[in-house]
Amino acid sequence: MQSKAQRQTYLEQCDAIMATVESTLAKQVSMLDGRKSVRDMKAVELQRLVETQRAYYKVRRRLRANARRAPMHAVVPSIHDALCLLPRCACAGCERVPRS
Repeated sequence: MQSKAQRQTYLEQCDAIMATVESTLAKQVSMLDGRKSVRDMKAVELQRLVETQRAYYKVRRRLRANARRAPMHAVVPSIHDALCLLPRCACAGCERVPRS
């Protein structure tokens, strides 16, 4: 009798351990899925930022090339106007009177 009771207790303990392991596994899988989704969202955001940075440098390179070919006033008047709104005009050789 004692042997069957011990065996039954042992099997119940094993079942409890298995249930604990399975619940821990489910929690870990859930946490992993959450972290993967956060990683994927951050990867998408990073890709968007990289594309924005590439576009910025492309425009910057084009503006520099245009500035080498012609004076700034002729090529990019809107940027010149924006620079002249500063307390001190930032472009070289500007004849405009800066705002005070």
